[in-house]
Amino acid sequence: MTAPVGTYERILALVSADMPPAPTLLPWLARGAAEEDLLRIARIAAAQSALAPRRRWPAVADATAEVLAVRGTGRPQLLSQLAQVLPPVMAYLDEAQAVALVSIGVRVDAAAYVALVHPGGHVPEPALESLHPLWRTVLTAQRASLPPLANLRLLADLAGGAPDPARLLESEAVYLLPFLGAERAGEVWAQTAVTEIGESLKPDSRWYAAALFARATPYLGRSWRSEVRDRAATLPPEWAEVFDRLWQRGGAPWPSAVPEIAAAHPAMAELDLLADEATDQVARACAEIADRMPVASEQWEPAPAVPAPPVERKRPTTFAAPDREDFAQVTLGGPAADVGAGERAALPGLSTRYRLLVFSCAHRECPVCPQSDCKAQKFRIYYDDRDLPVCDHDGVRMVLADEIR
Repeated sequence: MTAPVGTYERILALVSADMPPAPTLLPWLARGAAEEDLLRIARIAAAQSALAPRRRWPAVADATAEVLAVRGTGRPQLLSQLAQVLPPVMAYLDEAQAVALVSIGVRVDAAAYVALVHPGGHVPEPALESLHPLWRTVLTAQRASLPPLANLRLLADLAGGAPDPARLLESEAVYLLPFLGAERAGEVWAQTAVTEIGESLKPDSRWYAAALFARATPYLGRSWRSEVRDRAATLPPEWAEVFDRLWQRGGAPWPSAVPEIAAAHPAMAELDLLADEATDQVARACAEIADRMPVASEQWEPAPAVPAPPVERKRPTTFAAPDREDFAQVTLGGPAADVGAGERAALPGLSTRYRLLVFSCAHRECPVCPQSDCKAQKFRIYYDDRDLPVCDHDGVRMVLADEIR
C-alpha cells in the first residue's frame, strides 16, 4: 500500500522542474517560511534588485519586501535585521513602526525608504547627507509621490521625469510601465515590452518572460497581448496557461507587486492551497526550495556615497609561468599575450582562453560622467555571474561588452 503523499512532498513536486527555482516563488516563500529562514530569503530577494546581464527581476524584490514587512510587523528586532539585508522592507511599514526603527538605528538606505514613503523630517539630516547621490535625486524630486522601487537607479530615473524608452534597456522599460500612466505607455513602450518578452520565451527564462508579461499586460492593447499569447502557445501547457490567463485578465492594474508576481508562476494556485494545510511542512519545503536558490555575494546595489578612486596600473597584468627557467612574468590578454596551455596556467571559473573581457557600465544617464552615458570600464580574464564588477561611479553592476545592446 502506497503511503499518502504529504504537503511537503507535494510542494517540492510542484517546483521540482525549476533548477534553480524561479525567483517568482520568493514572495510565497517569504509568507510560508519559518522565521529563522527569512533572512536568507531576504538576501535572495536583494539579488533581484538588479537587472542585466543575468535574468533578474526587481519586482520580485518589491513583492518580497512587502511580504516580509507583514511577517515582521510588531517584531522590531526582526524588522531591523530584514531591513539591513533588504532595505525596501521599511517602505511597507506603517509610519509609527518605520519611525520607531529609524530612531533605534537602521542602515542609511533603509532610512531613505522611510523618508521616501513617510516624508516629514523623520530621518535625521546627517543620515540623509551620507546617502548615495542617486538618493538625493529621489528625495528631492518634485513629483508628488514615488513608488519605493527596489532598483535605485530606475527609481532615480523615474524621479527625474518621464524616462525616455530609447535610453533604457527593454527590461528596464517594462519594469517602469506601471508608473508612467496609461496615456504615456504608448506604442513604443508596448513594442519594447513585447520584444523583450518574445526573446525570453526560452526554457531557462520562461519564468522571466511570464513575469514581464504580468507586469506589462495592463498597459498593452489587446492586439499586443494576443501576439504574446500566440507566441507562448508552443510552450509546455503549464506555461502556456499562465500566458493565456494573463491575456484574459486584460487591462486592470495590479494592486501591488505581490499578486502580479504570484500570477506569473504556473504552480501558484496549488501552492496557495497547500500553504493552508500544514504550516510546519510548508516551512520545511520553503527552506529546501530557498536552499536551491543562489545568493549574490553583493547584498544590495547602491555603492558608497564617495567611491574610492580607481587604481591606475603602471604596467600590464602579468602571470608567472612555472615552466620557464627564469620564472618570467608574461602579459595576460591582448594580441601580445603568450600564456598558453604549455604553461599549465589555471584560473577558477570557465576558461576564456585568456581573452580580455571588457565590462562596461550600463547606466544611460550617469550623474558623474560629463557624457550622457557612463564610459566606465573594467577588465577581467574570467568572471562569475554571481560576483560581477560594479561601476565605481554609481554602484550599478556592469555588463559584459558583448551583451550591451
